[in-house]
Amino acid sequence: MFYVNKRILQSHTTGVQRYLRSILENKDTFQIHEINPSSPLTGIKGHLWEQFLLPLKLNYNDVLWSPSNTGPIYCKAKHVVTMHDFATLDHPEWTSKGFSTLYRGILPRLAKRVDAIIAISEYTKSRILYHTGIDESKINVIKNGVDSRFFIKSDKDFKSYIMSKYQLPSARYILSVSSIEPRKNIGLLLKAWGQIQHKVDDDIWLVLVGRQNPKVFSDAGLSDIPNRVCFTGFVEDEDLVAIYQNALLFSYMSLYEGFGLPPLEAMAAGIPVLTSNTTSIPEVVSDKAITVNPLSVSEIADNILMLVESDVLRNRLSVSGIEHAKQFSWKKTAEQTFNLLKSME
Repeated sequence: MFYVNKRILQSHTTGVQRYLRSILENKDTFQIHEINPSSPLTGIKGHLWEQFLLPLKLNYNDVLWSPSNTGPIYCKAKHVVTMHDFATLDHPEWTSKGFSTLYRGILPRLAKRVDAIIAISEYTKSRILYHTGIDESKINVIKNGVDSRFFIKSDKDFKSYIMSKYQLPSARYILSVSSIEPRKNIGLLLKAWGQIQHKVDDDIWLVLVGRQNPKVFSDAGLSDIPNRVCFTGFVEDEDLVAIYQNALLFSYMSLYEGFGLPPLEAMAAGIPVLTSNTTSIPEVVSDKAITVNPLSVSEIADNILMLVESDVLRNRLSVSGIEHAKQFSWKKTAEQTFNLLKSME
């Protein structure tokens, strides 16, 4: 029998939760049984359940898929784990000491003991190999998809509903969507915006969608907030499409990604993308976005200004971005994932 470890769906929605939900929504006739704690367990309690109670529910002829970086290190069933990134090993300073210590203890051991690994990008595969030295044949690169709803014009009334609900100060805005944490590099995006905001129309704002988890992430560097910046906090999935589709452009200056889904979502929504030239991001966006050094405030600022001022460039990136995003679908990701699980029987 096939089982999926659904513990992560008991916490708030981030990229990892969206990844699992999107694949399960596309399972078609594939029969996979769900295992999760009887009540929501987060933090160390969730990890204890995963390491000691979850394995007791499985037999030797079962196949377990753990979709979120972690899973039981000792498991009698055949075990496949999805590893999204190795940021906690590459940059432990970006998370709390307890969080980074836990993951530095789990990830290498888990990678060595599981039967197969799904890496969501070639970059993530390279980091797994670097930190673990396992046989390359154990790693299967299966890239993320993008939800089809981003390609379809939202039926939400933007000005009377979305702007009111999230208190957006203007219908003209530069958008960034990410959790508020150090590796998302929001501090430098704010500095770049501070340098150029006086050069653009007064009704253009910078809108930042996302929320912070202070229990996990260290200071995100948000000390000096320039004018015309709006933090929405968490945005519900059903409203996110409209916020993407009405943006002037999308800026994503992350320092580290295992995949980098938000730039791809922006492309699907028809929004021109300015993003980082680091880690997995160029692999995902190809040449259909403008990529810059995320540590260079001047590069970020100059390219935001160039995009704001050039309708022609924005339109070209919008058209090519939509076509590029069509290559990524959750149906394809699900099919490749379930074929791998079937091969483990």
